[in-house]
Amino acid sequence: MLNNRPDAAELLELLNFDPPDWRSYYEDLWARYPTLTRDWVNPGFLNLPVTWPQENHDLELQVRRWVESLNQESWDSLILGEIRGKALALMAKRGADRVRAQRALDRRLDELGLRPIFRGGMRIPRSERPTMRTRYQELRDLIDELRTAAAEGNPGNPAYRLALLIRFPLFSKHDIDVIFRFPYPRRGATADAALAVLARRFNTRPGTLDRYLFPR
Repeated sequence: MLNNRPDAAELLELLNFDPPDWRSYYEDLWARYPTLTRDWVNPGFLNLPVTWPQENHDLELQVRRWVESLNQESWDSLILGEIRGKALALMAKRGADRVRAQRALDRRLDELGLRPIFRGGMRIPRSERPTMRTRYQELRDLIDELRTAAAEGNPGNPAYRLALLIRFPLFSKHDIDVIFRFPYPRRGATADAALAVLARRFNTRPGTLDRYLFPR
């Protein structure tokens, strides 16, 4: 959490952004960008108090997150068991049976988005492409928010860019650096930056992602 950083006060002063309730601010951010939030949150920059009076809203939120976490763990366990069973069965087969089992395993991994990412490119399963497009659009909108907010400060200052992570913890330090490499002449001019961030996160080339997002 941010309060564990020795430079917390300095970063907050540079950020010059103080909502009435940081918890409510973050909850609103998560709600507006649900796909990016499910992907990853940078907890080292969350500006949350160590303790606060518990309210019904807080308790309901904790219960909801606990249930979601249990459901996700259950789903992950089922998938892991299925893949492990198919892999063990594959090892016991030979010849044509092994080839057919290998193809079936590859298809299932492909459906789940678990195929290995190879150097030089990747393959996005058809079932995952709508989510990738949603992720791309959320990223464009979030970059718009970031660049608009940054115009009020000094984005050329590395410390100020670090402070922006308090307000936008859905990015990493490297994401911020990538985003500011691209010009921002007007709102909506975020396509190249969004593709570059996604390409880094999914270990592929922007051109490869572009072909999946916008088939021609």
